[in-house]
Amino acid sequence: MILLLSYYASANTFITKDDGYWSDPNIWTYNIAPPFNPTGDTIIIKHCVKFDSVINFNNCKFLLDTLSSLCGHKRLNFSNTRFDAMPWTSFKCDTFYFYNGSVGATYYPVQIIIQFQGMFWGTGTSFNASGASLAVGPNFWCSCTLDVPKITPTPVLSLFPNPVEDQLNISFLSGYEAEFIEILDRTGRVVKTILSESTVQKTDCSDLAAGFYLLLAYNRGACYTTKFVKK
Repeated sequence: MILLLSYYASANTFITKDDGYWSDPNIWTYNIAPPFNPTGDTIIIKHCVKFDSVINFNNCKFLLDTLSSLCGHKRLNFSNTRFDAMPWTSFKCDTFYFYNGSVGATYYPVQIIIQFQGMFWGTGTSFNASGASLAVGPNFWCSCTLDVPKITPTPVLSLFPNPVEDQLNISFLSGYEAEFIEILDRTGRVVKTILSESTVQKTDCSDLAAGFYLLLAYNRGACYTTKFVKK
């Protein structure tokens, strides 16, 4: 990560320090939010960020760091910009325009969802999404809002046993019970969706292939994540 930060350093570097809206200065280091028309800037997303306006990136460097997401029902325009996505990231928007730049999503799993008009590429664009699960057309829900409860130092989510062979027990702190739970495989594909509002949820994992999985638990807009291993 030190190498990444060194590579992405620039005169105008914006790094998130919390979940929330793009336009909220409180979620960015130095309490300064990047503009909706960044030019020549470096943007590093390390949390869950929601945007509610069209964003036009010009001559920028953009990084989705591990376990982060960018989501909004608006259009994103990238011109002469480098876009990179690290493992366990999610990128969702209505329309994705890209001209004369590069897209790298080779560290699986990465989830990319484009809902309405789809993805449009201009000449000179390099696109490599070999590590991404890419879908164009489905509806999506953005889980990051400013008024969600913040994660406290006390873990709100625990799994046992881990590694699991058959039944996985998912335990929540009181008040943090999940409305629904998603389990993603290493490719970013959702393999299970569980509806639950109890403090302890039991789910059968005997049908899952052996390997690593990511569990996402959604609670009133907040998203809590953890990993487990299936024997």
